[in-house]
Amino acid sequence: MSDYQITIRVKNQRLIDLMDQAGIPSVAELSRQSQLNQMALGRIANLKTGAFSAKGEVLSSVSTLCEFFGCIPEDLFPAEVLYQGLNTNNIVLELSYQEIQNQVLESDLNPENLVSLVKDAEFLESLMSSRLSDRENRVVRSRFVDEKTLAAIGNEHDISKERVRQILAKSLRKMRKPLRFCSDKDNKAGLDWESRYANGLDEMKSLG
Repeated sequence: MSDYQITIRVKNQRLIDLMDQAGIPSVAELSRQSQLNQMALGRIANLKTGAFSAKGEVLSSVSTLCEFFGCIPEDLFPAEVLYQGLNTNNIVLELSYQEIQNQVLESDLNPENLVSLVKDAEFLESLMSSRLSDRENRVVRSRFVDEKTLAAIGNEHDISKERVRQILAKSLRKMRKPLRFCSDKDNKAGLDWESRYANGLDEMKSLG
């Protein structure tokens, strides 16, 4: 018998951070300023939608929000939900005190098992080397590994911030493309290629 019930609600921290930086206190105010309806914003805030359609196109609401904040979809969404939102952002756990210690306080949880992370930096390194030009590779690393701003990257390469955004968008499209072709052998081995791409950027930061 469990003694405790824990409810975890997952929110889009990237959107919250952008709102904080812009001095926007609520989704209602963001709706007013961006001219996006609150329902669409609510789905983004609760990670109920990804950034891309099934055809790989940026959703119109996401495009509008990116234009408003001056960012790209990868800045607005966690990598794990770029293509598909969560079925639910509420997780209810019934646990004993010992289970709370073991499963919550001493472990990493993510949505829908709290979006299981499969980090694979070697996979991403291979993908970048085979798919990107030298400049694209440097720009992607500057943005996602060194976490430099678009303006800083533009200054380094003597190009505009908008050009940096275009290079990033093109590079990420090129890197996604092969992930849609995963062999039966890989599937049987339990390899989640989409997750490996999504989380490789995080792992690369720790490797420098």
